[in-house]
Amino acid sequence: MTIPVILLNYNSSTDCHKCISFLKKQEGIQIEIVVVDNCSVEADLQNLRTLCSEQGCTLLENKENRATMPVTI
Repeated sequence: MTIPVILLNYNSSTDCHKCISFLKKQEGIQIEIVVVDNCSVEADLQNLRTLCSEQGCTLLENKENRATMPVTI
């Protein structure tokens, strides 16, 4: 069974790098890492693109930083 792990990033690619490195060291579990970027500055976003490419993670890039998501019922 694969366990999905979702990391939210906003101008903190260094922290994401540490977290991904830690997650990749786990033994006995299969994980899929998805990084969601919340409209970081271009330099941080480029670091994430490189990191995700090298580590085999999925990167989702938001075009705006939204503090709340609208809920429709």
